[in-house]
Formats: sequence, structure tokens, C-alpha cells
Amino acid sequence: LFRKLARAMLAPVLGERLALILVSGVLFGALHWSSGAGSVVGAMLFGFALMYLYLDFDDIALPIAAHYLVDLALFRNAPVAG
Repeated sequence: LFRKLARAMLAPVLGERLALILVSGVLFGALHWSSGAGSVVGAMLFGFALMYLYLDFDDIALPIAAHYLVDLALFRNAPVAG
């Protein structure tokens, strides 16, 4: 609902493509709030890139693969809790 509303409000001003990229990136960043402000900014920038890839290639597989590879690189050496 929020994505649709934000897109509807921003698209007339910024254009459909830029509105989608901005809204998706900001929401992607917000989902990472529990990891701290640095993670929010990094995730937001990454969210912009993922939506850009999706729009350019019209295929969700590339952003999914990119997200997987980034997670793999970031968490490869992360300590295991427990």
C-alpha cells in the first residue's frame, strides 16, 4: 500500500522509473533498520541498484542473484550465535 501510494505521488513529478527506484530503495533500506543507520544507508543504495537491474532487464532473477551473492559475501565469515 505504501509503495503504491508513494509511487503514485512521486511518478508525476519524477517519472515512473525514478519513482519506482526511489520508493523501493527507501523501503529496502527501512527493512534493515534493526541493523543500524549504516546498514539502512547501505541497504537503501543497494535497493536502488536492485530495482534498476530489475527495470533494465525485466527479470527478477538478476536482483535475487545479486542479493544472494552480497549476503554470501557479507555473512560468510560472520560469527554464529549460540
